[in-house]
Amino acid sequence: MLGDEVLLVQSSLPDRISTSKLPRGLWTTCARTSEYKGNQAIDVEAPPGQVPTLARNGAILPLAAKNAMELHYFPSLGGEFFLWESDKRDNSEFHAAPAGDFIRVEI
Repeated sequence: MLGDEVLLVQSSLPDRISTSKLPRGLWTTCARTSEYKGNQAIDVEAPPGQVPTLARNGAILPLAAKNAMELHYFPSLGGEFFLWESDKRDNSEFHAAPAGDFIRVEI
């Protein structure tokens, strides 16, 4: 676990399929190909050289992009993310939550 919102699954080479018991909650692969309910054992497959990674639904994760940082939101639950911005000497708050057919985002 990385914090309480990211789970890295140890791969069993060479078959690239890993079995892991998920903590409580709803989990989505970071590639957004599958969603799983927690409190169960799952099999996860990853391409060669990659670690299967899952995010708890409701998480807002900062991911590097070319010359920028992207915030990725894993919906179904509300989430928040705090970013320290040294040039402003302040925190920025990001909140996201599902709202019917829409996603509400506040910065």
